[in-house]
Amino acid sequence: MLTGAVTTHIVNHDPAVESWAAPTHRVIMGILALANWPADWRHLLQAPTPPPARTPHPTK
Repeated sequence: MLTGAVTTHIVNHDPAVESWAAPTHRVIMGILALANWPADWRHLLQAPTPPPARTPHPTK
């Protein structure tokens, strides 16, 4: 969404005074996304594994 806002400001040749918010927010969101990115992102691509089957406890 912010990429579209930044592109619109660039295409419309808006002055820098009017178009500072979208690029600034985009940079802040990019920094936050990189800071919260998991160290090992490959586990995000794996299919979830089902929990192990439960074995019934024998009754006495």
